[in-house]
Amino acid sequence: MEAHFLGRQIVFDIVVEHAHGGVVWRRLSHGVGPSILQVRTLEPGESLEWHDAWVPGAAGQYRAQGILPSDAAEPLRTAWVAFEVRF
Repeated sequence: MEAHFLGRQIVFDIVVEHAHGGVVWRRLSHGVGPSILQVRTLEPGESLEWHDAWVPGAAGQYRAQGILPSDAAEPLRTAWVAFEVRF
């Protein structure tokens, strides 16, 4: 399978919101770098994984979503994942 990604280092975003709405953190809040197109061929069953860390400022109910921009009209998005932060 051929996959298209943006960035010299693959660009991805993570959005964290309060459960009731309102963004509290966004990985790409400061924008993205140059829009270089990267084409990769993935073997059957091969996967790629990206991660980053958010340090919560308050306990509460949150949800997060991963976003992978590409050359498609709409970026790929994970399902929202709900979680609770406790201190």
